[in-house]
Formats: sequence, C-alpha cells, structure tokens
Amino acid sequence: MKSKGIMALGGGTLKNAIWLATSACVLVMGAPAMAQNASTVTQDGSDSQVDVTQTGSGNESTVTQEVGSTFNFATITQDGTDAISTLTQGSTGGATQTNSVTVSQSGNGAESIISQDGNNRLEVVVTQIGDSFSQVTQSGRINRIEVLQDGDSNSSTVTQSNRRNFTGNTQDMDDNGVIQIGNSNISTVTQTGRRKSVFLIQNGDGNDSSITQTVNGGGGNRSVVTIDQLANGGVSVVNQAAIDSFVDLMQTDVSNSSTVTQSGEDQDADILQSGTNSTSVIDQSGLNNFSDIIQSGDFDFSDVTQGGTNNTATVSQNGG
Repeated sequence: MKSKGIMALGGGTLKNAIWLATSACVLVMGAPAMAQNASTVTQDGSDSQVDVTQTGSGNESTVTQEVGSTFNFATITQDGTDAISTLTQGSTGGATQTNSVTVSQSGNGAESIISQDGNNRLEVVVTQIGDSFSQVTQSGRINRIEVLQDGDSNSSTVTQSNRRNFTGNTQDMDDNGVIQIGNSNISTVTQTGRRKSVFLIQNGDGNDSSITQTVNGGGGNRSVVTIDQLANGGVSVVNQAAIDSFVDLMQTDVSNSSTVTQSGEDQDADILQSGTNSTSVIDQSGLNNFSDIIQSGDFDFSDVTQGGTNNTATVSQNGG
C-alpha cells in the first residue's frame, strides 16, 4: 500500500527552512513496513533551506526551488533500497548568488536527477554508495559539480553550459570531479563555454568515459581534462574544440584504449597506458600542438596526427 506524500510550500524573501526528518517514519505511521515513502517540497523565494532524510525501501523525494530564488540550500539523504531523488533549482543574480545541492544515497537502486538553472555559483555534490545512477545539469557561470559513486552498476552524466564551470576542484585533489570506484562505471561529461575543466577517475571494472568540451569566444579559454581510469575495461574518448586546451589521460593496465581529438590553438595531450591491450589515437590541429604517448607493453598501437605550426610528438612503446 502506498502512503500519501507530503507537500510543503514555503515562499517569501525571509529564510524558509523545511526539514523532513526520517521520512520513512513520518510518512508511514501505521502503514506496512514495505510501503513507499514520498516527499515533495516546493519553495518560491530566497534564503531557503530544505533537508530531507528518508530511510527504508521505495523512497522518493522531489524538491523544487523556483527560478528567481537565490541563496537556497537543499540536502537529500536517502538510506535504503530503490531510492529516487529529483531536485530542480533555478536562480538569477550576481556573482555571489549561491545555490547548493547535496544528495547522499546509500543502498541499492539509487537514482538522482538534479537540474540547476540560473546565473552564478551553483554547486552540486552527489554521493551514491550502491546501485547508482546520477544526472546533473547546470546552466550558469562559476559552477561546480562533484559526483562520487562507489559500487554496482554506476553511470553518471554531467552537462554544464555557459562559462567558468568545473567538474571537480582544481585546488583540492580530494574533490576530483566524477569518481566512480568499482563495477560497471560509464561516465559522460559535456561542457560548453569558456574556461572549463573536468577531472574524472574511474577505478575498476567496466569503465568507459567520454568528455566533450566545446569552445565559445577567444583566448583565455582553458579547457582542462584529466582522466585516470585505473584498470579493467578502459576506453576513454575526449573531444575538445581547443583554444588553450590540454588533456592528460592515464590508463593503467587491462584493456585500455584512448582517443583524443583537439582543434585549433595551443593544445597538448599526454597519454600514458601501461599494458595490456593498449591503443591510443591523438588528432590535433593548428598552432602550438604537442603530444606525448607512452605505452608500456602488450598489444600497443598508436596513431598521432598533427596539423600546422610548432608540432612535436613523442611515442615510446615497450613491445607486445
């Protein structure tokens, strides 16, 4: 039997705070132990805070903080099986108008979908321990996303648009963008706009990984990608449309693979693969260029294509 959800509505410009603590208990008093718990929160205004905690199985939480609101904070904690979390934040404002989302899910069958749409300084931190899926979409400037998934089928999709957006934190290597540790993995990040960066670690099992960045505007358009992938399935594709560029890609052992395509301006690209099945392709184009591929052992293979201006390519392989 499915329990009724709770609808909480807060409005105005003064601080609104809603706590839905241990939703499994609050929502299903007198209901069977396996009943589904649902919470729905809608806020319209600034300086709002939502804190939802759900335990048990079949949890579902939907939080909406309306467009035009600023300095809003939402925290969802779900512990149990088959949890679903959907959170939408919208904001407008200047350089200090922060909206923040934190989602923590543990157990099997977790799913989290977050959408932030606004101006500046949006932050998302997602932690999933268990049978994960996560999708984060941000639109605005100087925004940051952190995703940690540990165990089971994994997946993660991050989409950021506008400029100076970061998946990860260049100043703190503990906050390293998308981190997937164990089991089926797969991660896709797409960024558009100027001065963006991605840091991505996948640790074991299925792996995958695809990062696409594109260029808007002229110089000062840093595009930084770092992927690690440390064993098992491998495969990693990066596709930049350059200007300041860089890519640094490491794969250590097992099936490997790697494709980097960059285009006009400073570029870079380093790849290190260390056994076994290898393969690596870099395709750079016009201006400063540089490539460095080290493959150490097993099937190895490498293909570097560069185009115009300063060039350089070094490949060091270590046999099959």
